[in-house]
Amino acid sequence: MPVSTAAPPTLWQRAKDRVKRRHGWVLAAKHTLLRQPEHPLDGITRCLNAMDPPRIVLIDVGCFIGKFLRRFSQRVYPPVWSIGIDPVRHPHVQPYSVFVEAAVARGPEQERTLYEYTDPSCNSLLRMDAANITHDPSQRATRWFVDRSIEGLVRTRTVPVWPLSRLIEVHGLQEEVIHFLKIDAQGTDLDVFLSLGRYLPHCLFVQLETVYSGDRRIRLYEGQTIFEDERPVIEREGFRLIQVYDHGRVGASPEADVIFVNTRLYRELQATHRRLFRIPVGY
Repeated sequence: MPVSTAAPPTLWQRAKDRVKRRHGWVLAAKHTLLRQPEHPLDGITRCLNAMDPPRIVLIDVGCFIGKFLRRFSQRVYPPVWSIGIDPVRHPHVQPYSVFVEAAVARGPEQERTLYEYTDPSCNSLLRMDAANITHDPSQRATRWFVDRSIEGLVRTRTVPVWPLSRLIEVHGLQEEVIHFLKIDAQGTDLDVFLSLGRYLPHCLFVQLETVYSGDRRIRLYEGQTIFEDERPVIEREGFRLIQVYDHGRVGASPEADVIFVNTRLYRELQATHRRLFRIPVGY
């Protein structure tokens, strides 16, 4: 089983951890007493806090400017060691422990074409299916709805592409637990997940952004897979779906953030910790 290793926390880190714990208690009280809705990450981070590893390893693929790192770090007590990966280094990116300016895909290290759009958060190794995009809410049932213009192609460029397995080896994480893998790769999320290769068993939680339209005709990128294609592949690797946040239900595009847990690794970690922690309810 992979292990978590890190230097002992400093006095400053311990002080920050105490502040985070108190902040966590306040959040829990708000959810319980005021019935405020929880953030989709809250159940996961409570689980990781109960594990209390020396450090939490986070890999953020498609990190953009790092909003996810900020939200995640605010919710966990142990220090976060993070890798941010994006083919473009955007201004004002959050301070990741390591930043890798590259795209991610299966196969050997290579170079591929990156399509850059008017909305830089939509940059992708895939070309947008512009003819399938609509800004009219009444056409949601047949085309990809988005409430703003994102499909303008600004330029293309050649970028390096690495598999996650290689990045794990380069940064010496072969024997560590990858506590959380977040993937927002704009249409290639399943390929990124599978690029873990032999390190798939080391990944505890994985979050992907997926097409949640239920219709293979309603997708943003050419050749993009949808949730119904991706779920069985991920589950065959020993992961179980535990959470779905459907953005389409709140008026956004027909996509969702879905979180899976590695059931075997979870049980092994639970068996080796004196402090039991509960996993969020599955689907």
